[in-house]
Amino acid sequence: MRIGLFVFLSFVSSSIWGQTTITYDTLVKVQEIEEGIFDTVYYVQKHIHIDKKVVVVDTVRGNKWAIDGYGGITLGGKANYIESNLTFNSNTTSGYHFGSSMYYNFPKKWSLRGGLTFDYQQVSANYTKAKNYTVETSEEVNDTIDTYYTINDGDTSFFHIIETKTIKNIEEKTDYSSLDYNWKIYYLKVPLQLNYAFEKNRWSYNVLVGASFNFLLKQIESNTEQQQETQISFFPSVIISLQSGYFLGNSTFFYLEPIYQKSFLQAHNKVFSNNNYSISLGLKQFF
Repeated sequence: MRIGLFVFLSFVSSSIWGQTTITYDTLVKVQEIEEGIFDTVYYVQKHIHIDKKVVVVDTVRGNKWAIDGYGGITLGGKANYIESNLTFNSNTTSGYHFGSSMYYNFPKKWSLRGGLTFDYQQVSANYTKAKNYTVETSEEVNDTIDTYYTINDGDTSFFHIIETKTIKNIEEKTDYSSLDYNWKIYYLKVPLQLNYAFEKNRWSYNVLVGASFNFLLKQIESNTEQQQETQISFFPSVIISLQSGYFLGNSTFFYLEPIYQKSFLQAHNKVFSNNNYSISLGLKQFF
């Protein structure tokens, strides 16, 4: 019974532990079966007494470590590439990510999470491009170079000597055209987050806050003109996420995790967005 009680207490998330004393009482009952014939029956009564109660709150179910694997998609972000002759119209961001994390679980619902994430994003943006240029125009006009007159019987007649002259002008014009840019960006991200969890029945909700250290692996661009964007090999960002899921077993947790990342990096003509949204599906195993 001691082993069974220990196993039972090990598999609950909120348990009661204390110094336990077990005693046994033997009770004897004598009953008359027939007249003059008596039978003696022995009863053993068990008493369990917990001398001191200690409430142990442990949403990680008594496990010090956990590991997870996850994958998901990018929901959106805005390209920050712009030039003086470009007017931003619209953009779309798509992509996917996958990775794995390790958790170290502290008492009282806290844990520390660290991992590696491979992230691919495809950013497509449409701009209106303004192109300024000059056009030389010419115009032929009649130029009067001399004038004289004659008087005949009081009637004055005027005569003009005219020659044709060409006048040249420089005219400034602006053409507007649609321009599409496409970038394919590969990142290696290292998130480090503090996790607070609370559990109800077999459902668990985790709030994670921390930082992500992002390394650019490769950037490919495809557009109609050569751009001069800034390639940033490393930048940090704040990362906030929420894991909501269900315990499939006592130590296996399936979750959905919306993720928000924000970078405060200011750089001229960087491609990636300061605000990035994504969502993951993951499976966590406690051990």
